[in-house]
Amino acid sequence: MTKTTAILLLTLLLLSLMTGSILAQSDDGQFYVVQANDTLFKISEKYLLDGWRYPEIVAATNEMAADDASFVAIDNPDLIEIGQKLWI
Repeated sequence: MTKTTAILLLTLLLLSLMTGSILAQSDDGQFYVVQANDTLFKISEKYLLDGWRYPEIVAATNEMAADDASFVAIDNPDLIEIGQKLWI
């Protein structure tokens, strides 16, 4: 790993910590833990670059909830809770 790569990775890590986002990524998506003042629209704007794509987060989270007890299915997109784990 070059010095420039290490600095870039450290900078990205620090930026993610400063924004309060809690993310983990895999090849087919990433999980996100809901923070204070989050809405699915805001999360969709930030990570999918279009707030109106929030139904994709609902569908993906509900799919994950079927196989992983750490996810809770979203019945009402207007009601997400701090600490809730979403799949993006």
